[in-house]
Amino acid sequence: MNRKAADRKGSEASDPFAMPKPDKVISAIGLMGLKTIALNLQDANEGSSFQVFFGSARIQPPGLFKILAGEAKETSPPQFRAATP
Repeated sequence: MNRKAADRKGSEASDPFAMPKPDKVISAIGLMGLKTIALNLQDANEGSSFQVFFGSARIQPPGLFKILAGEAKETSPPQFRAATP
C-alpha cells in the first residue's frame, strides 16, 4: 500500500528544477498584452541617455507593467483662496 502511494506521488510530483514554460512566463510578466516597444538612445558630451517605451492596448496593464504604470492622480492646480483679514 505504501509503495502504491509513493509511486502515485512520484508520478504526480513535478520536477522542482524544471524550467517554467515560456508562454506562462510571458503571460505572467504581461508581455502578451504588449503592442509596441520603442527604444531611444542619445549620446552627448555630458553622457548617454537610454529610454524604453512600452505600449499596451489594455486599459489595465497586466503583470509588471501594472507596477510601472502607477496610479493616475489629480494634476490640476489648487483652488485659489483669498487671504483672510
